[in-house]
Amino acid sequence: MFAIQRQNKIKEILLKKKSITVSEMAEECKVTLETIRRDFEVLKSEGFLLKVYGGAVLRDHVEADFPVLPSMSMESKQQMAQKAAEFILPGDCIFIDHSSTALCILDQLKNINTASLNVMTNSYNALAKLLEYPGINAMATGGALSRDSGGLFGPAAVKFFSHYHLDKVFISCRALHREKGLSDRSEQEAQLHNAAIVNASHVYLVMDHTKFDKSNFARVCDWEAGNITALITDRPLNAEWKEFLRSRQIDFYD
Repeated sequence: MFAIQRQNKIKEILLKKKSITVSEMAEECKVTLETIRRDFEVLKSEGFLLKVYGGAVLRDHVEADFPVLPSMSMESKQQMAQKAAEFILPGDCIFIDHSSTALCILDQLKNINTASLNVMTNSYNALAKLLEYPGINAMATGGALSRDSGGLFGPAAVKFFSHYHLDKVFISCRALHREKGLSDRSEQEAQLHNAAIVNASHVYLVMDHTKFDKSNFARVCDWEAGNITALITDRPLNAEWKEFLRSRQIDFYD
């Protein structure tokens, strides 16, 4: 197993278990303890983990878009996307963001009636996929292209939302916290998501389990935004999260 494969395996396991020992990882990868310690050092320099005695733990504010993640949990993303697509009706005006889950939602459109559907997006990749649906009225936000995410951001993208009313938005922020609300890794992402939320009647958060109980650099909004309709995730929520969402009349699908 090459170093990059081992390190991706470490990332995958840490995202699921939050902690791991050197010996467990060495056995998993069939390499020496020293090799795993070097891998931990590389991932520490990336900001992914913290080294502890005998092992490593996932950092509290780890970014949710490390290179391993697009290939992880595709089945989970597709299941979340299938649930999200159930809320899309003919004639809706919807917004889908630049997240990898958003592309999975677009794949589900082939299974529903898309008559008179308006789809707005800030995703270059989503626009390309929308070419497969000639009956859909597709619109781009405009803005500056981020080559890292394939998303369009900036003042032009934010201003775009002020010209339209959105029936539903489907977004995936970088982090979700009961006390700190929704947050993103950059100000431009947070501003775009906030503009979409403010101008929508219904907001569907499509968030995998790795983003819960975390906060990130830029705040999107708090839970009192008022139009967060539902949370769609890939694993059963704990009792605290269920009670929290019920108290705010936010539906959840886990």
